[in-house]
Amino acid sequence: MNMPLKTDLVNAELPAPPAATTQSVVVTLSPKKPSLRSKIGPAAVAVLVRVLPPLIVLSLLLAIWELLCNQMRRQEKISKIRSL
Repeated sequence: MNMPLKTDLVNAELPAPPAATTQSVVVTLSPKKPSLRSKIGPAAVAVLVRVLPPLIVLSLLLAIWELLCNQMRRQEKISKIRSL
């Protein structure tokens, strides 16, 4: 259920804005310093572009190697068990 609107607040007059002075002070802000992200970002991207693909390939090769070596060890164990 909605609350009823108070009409006296809607029709109330707003206070007049203060009179403008002829002399105004302009506040200047110091320029923003470049953030750390904008300084390091391009260098980090360049490093990742060169480092990440070889790391992915090496990790895949090592995973395949590990799987193949484990299969060979299993086959050796099975052949030893059968020879007993």
